[in-house]
Amino acid sequence: MQAYKNDPSTSHVPVVLMSAHENEWQKDSGADSFIAKPFNIGDFKSVVESYL
Repeated sequence: MQAYKNDPSTSHVPVVLMSAHENEWQKDSGADSFIAKPFNIGDFKSVVESYL
């Protein structure tokens, strides 16, 4: 993730992690957002729309 965020050609692209397990490493990964499964489709849509 660090290489992705440090690369000028990709650093502006938001990253949303989705996982069945909410771990600290995921929160500290550098992603812009994290969604734990199972998730509500409305919540997922809101997160994605916030980056558009």
